[in-house]
Order: sequence, then C-alpha cells, then structure tokens
Amino acid sequence: MNSRFIVTCLAVSAAFGPLTAAATANTGDALQRVVSYGDLNLESHEGISRLYMRIKSAAKDVCEPLVFSGTSVSLLQSRCQEHAVEQAVADVRSSRLTTFHMSLTNQLAPAQPQ
Repeated sequence: MNSRFIVTCLAVSAAFGPLTAAATANTGDALQRVVSYGDLNLESHEGISRLYMRIKSAAKDVCEPLVFSGTSVSLLQSRCQEHAVEQAVADVRSSRLTTFHMSLTNQLAPAQPQ
C-alpha cells in the first residue's frame, strides 16, 4: 500500500478560473504538499483522525497562496480547501477515512449495492 500522496490545488483551477490558476505560481506548477501516513494505523480512529488533520493542514497550505486577492478570497480558499481535502481522501482509498470525512462534512454515505 502506498503510504503517501499529494494534496494539490491544480484541479480546482478549472472550477475557479484565472484567480486560482494564478495560484499555481510563476513556474506553472501546481501548489502541492506531500502527505505521508506510513507511521499511522489506518485501522484505528486515532490514525484516521491524525491523517485527516494532516490532509486539512496540507489543503490549507496549498489553498492560501499570496496571489489571492479581492472580496471573495475567503470563499475561494474555502472551496479550494474543500476540494483538495475531498480529492486527498479519495486518493487514500480508505473506507474508514472516507466515512470519517463524510461524518465531519455532513455528507451521506453512498448507497451500497445489494
């Protein structure tokens, strides 16, 4: 199992247009942070909680570039962070992490096929 992944804000550039696209810096690279979790037990609530905190912190880092300006900054940063967290949770492919995330964001679990 891979024990690290990248939280990035590149995927949100299409949704938020030039403002977020500009957040990819002058290099044209996406702002990103590698999140490692090989030291965590993803079978425990504590391990899931710690990983989620790392994901949220990385999302905050990649979604708060200095080039954001204007009155809708808070909304754009919030949407960027939400998207980055959702993508990172999906990338881990842990049902426990997904359930934890959904409980914190008041989302309903997808229906299980019978």
